[in-house]
Amino acid sequence: CEHVGIELLNVADTIAAILKDNAALCMQVKETFLTQMIDAIAYWGRKPRWLNFFRVMLEINASPFKRNQDLILNLLLQRKEAVLDLTGDYTNSPSISKNDKRNGKNRLDLILSGEHKEEPKKSLVLYHVASLNILSLCTRGK
Repeated sequence: CEHVGIELLNVADTIAAILKDNAALCMQVKETFLTQMIDAIAYWGRKPRWLNFFRVMLEINASPFKRNQDLILNLLLQRKEAVLDLTGDYTNSPSISKNDKRNGKNRLDLILSGEHKEEPKKSLVLYHVASLNILSLCTRGK
């Protein structure tokens, strides 16, 4: 998963496109691979598309995929501090650099500043939304 961090390579998007709506292939994805993807998020930083990668693993043809729901939810909760953003509050957050211009801001400040429009691939607002969406997909149909 070291390729995930290469800016223009779009590894997560490519893998997601291969897995989309393919139940047989999604069943073969091992927990170790999913763990590597979560580790990549923790290492390379919070990018919405990397978290959105898990969407294709959670729904097959718009139906919940229970095996992956339970697995991904457990993996996300194990690393929740590093990979989930449930508050959108960066007023005192260890998850972004002190030099980052978004440091010290909360969700409303970021929305009002248009942060999600300026750099959508790196948006903390969109990452917050992706975190909530992924958690809701993990519980859909239960």
